[in-house]
Amino acid sequence: MGLWSEHGTSWYNCNRFEEKSGTDARDSQAKSRQSLERYLHYYNRYANHEQSAKLDKDIYHKTEKKMTMLQSSSNMSWIEVQFLETASKALQQCRQTLKWTYAFAYYLARNNQTEIFEDNQKDLEMAVENLSEVCLTVCVCSALLDDAD
Repeated sequence: MGLWSEHGTSWYNCNRFEEKSGTDARDSQAKSRQSLERYLHYYNRYANHEQSAKLDKDIYHKTEKKMTMLQSSSNMSWIEVQFLETASKALQQCRQTLKWTYAFAYYLARNNQTEIFEDNQKDLEMAVENLSEVCLTVCVCSALLDDAD
């Protein structure tokens, strides 16, 4: 829609559709949609890792119980069970780092280094998920052993 003051001029026709303005509107809408999809892509990954970080804290608490159980049941020393705590803390730190890489990636300008960054991000994500699976397996196995006793 144009300005009302232009309605009285001879060159202005309000019932004429101007293709250029329609194209501009569609382009603008497509850009907005693409921008929203890009934002949601990074936000969803950030939020997923935030949620996983909360679950990793539960794993840490279960790991502490597992450490105590290993010390008492298998005559392992406190030093010998520290690998569980180290792995759990590493998992939390990696998850925190991974979560923030998605915020960083959202603002990162697209260039050749972006591909390297995304490859490193993918490698970190795979390593974090593998470590999370191992930690969870240890906790689940200890819970099953506790239930069996």
